[in-house]
Amino acid sequence: MFNTIKLSTAAFLYIFLTACGGGGGGSASTDSSYSKKITKGDVTYTCKSQSAADACESQNNCSACESSDNSSPSTTITAQCATGTNTVTATQNGCVASIGQVQQTSVCVGTSLRMLTGTGFTKQYVIDNGTSFSSGVTLNGTKVSCAS
Repeated sequence: MFNTIKLSTAAFLYIFLTACGGGGGGSASTDSSYSKKITKGDVTYTCKSQSAADACESQNNCSACESSDNSSPSTTITAQCATGTNTVTATQNGCVASIGQVQQTSVCVGTSLRMLTGTGFTKQYVIDNGTSFSSGVTLNGTKVSCAS
């Protein structure tokens, strides 16, 4: 008798949860199929949420989105950054500059600056592995920022 009650209760819960959409393991508020592609310069961002896409489009903050380089990903950055008195201006395509005694490779992703010490890097490598600065950085008295 007790086993029949347990079996009946389990069957009721199974039917109830299935009918109500429960027990599926997913969240009804998450749209796992959302995907928006946004292209800025040579970089295409794939945003997996509406809020990430909005931030990427309106605030140039694409850090929550995945990026892919539309230019040749195997091309090494060799262009020189624009320089002035204690200033270095980086570009979306990437550039190299001597800051103090050190060569720095920089890439702008929106208004965010990505940098790596050294040369011989591709744009995508700097984007994926570089240190990110939201509004530029000052190194050895030299202000490094993105072109506006």
